[in-house]
Amino acid sequence: MYTKYKLLISIMIPVYNRTDLLREALESVLYQYTNEQEMEIWVVDDYSTVDNPLDIINEIGVGKVKFFRQEKNVGQIANLNKCIDLANGELIHILHCDDKVLPGFYEQINKAFSINPNCGAYFTRNNFIDHSGCFLRNSAELQETSGIIPHWFEKISTYQKIQTPSIVVQSKVYKQLGGFKSNLTWTEDWEMWVRIAEKYSFYYINEVLASYREANNSNSSNSFKTGRFIEDLKKVIDENYKHHKSKTIKQASQKFYSRYIISVISAMLTKKELTKSETRSMLKKYFKCNFLILNDIAMLKTIVKLYVKTILL
Repeated sequence: MYTKYKLLISIMIPVYNRTDLLREALESVLYQYTNEQEMEIWVVDDYSTVDNPLDIINEIGVGKVKFFRQEKNVGQIANLNKCIDLANGELIHILHCDDKVLPGFYEQINKAFSINPNCGAYFTRNNFIDHSGCFLRNSAELQETSGIIPHWFEKISTYQKIQTPSIVVQSKVYKQLGGFKSNLTWTEDWEMWVRIAEKYSFYYINEVLASYREANNSNSSNSFKTGRFIEDLKKVIDENYKHHKSKTIKQASQKFYSRYIISVISAMLTKKELTKSETRSMLKKYFKCNFLILNDIAMLKTIVKLYVKTILL
């Protein structure tokens, strides 16, 4: 049936100094491993300087897991794109080393692909776990039944709805549309899903079959601590606009993420994860990136309260 590619699916695990969680990610994949004619597993190391991912592969994945190590640290985006280049499968699943899949993930993806081979991507619901692997919450249900989501391009263009461990993309789609964009360092996945959705349908599987880890020292975590996430959101909204070209969608994105940014800042300040000066710095980025929505009265009140906490008290 699958004649264009050597394999059905390539599971690509990019890693950089996160060998403490790599074992769990690998074990979750190996538990569902079928055979080398259907599935390949790669660990793609961005020149880690803490521990050696190969030690874990040699311990639990000998004969099943391939290994590639960059000759120097090339950064997250280049390493993701190397994953795409190395993959031999008709489907590509990029699984970050701090995330994992749940039992049945590949079975359901393969089933959806066999029924709907013309979709660009296939994704499931996911749960969110903390650094220790404890359950936090499930992702929202996007529709009651599994299947192609109508008007998906407009929906995914408005705000991010997919976490990376839950989605598998056809190899030919990545090759046609190009890799992840290097000017996006936290939101590159959202832009990719928008780019794919412009050309292809997505197939949604209404089951929680992947885990996204809200881990310490991850790229996402560092983006929040530095406030870089505000600038990244501004960039990706502008990038997505190039695809959908809708001022209505762009305004909806800005409003959604305006509330999101302020809620993140408020929560971090309450948890004492930000100093008052850091909070003021983040608010300056928020204004500089034009996220302020003047007719959002509730948000304006929240911003005033933040200023009272950081300036007047």
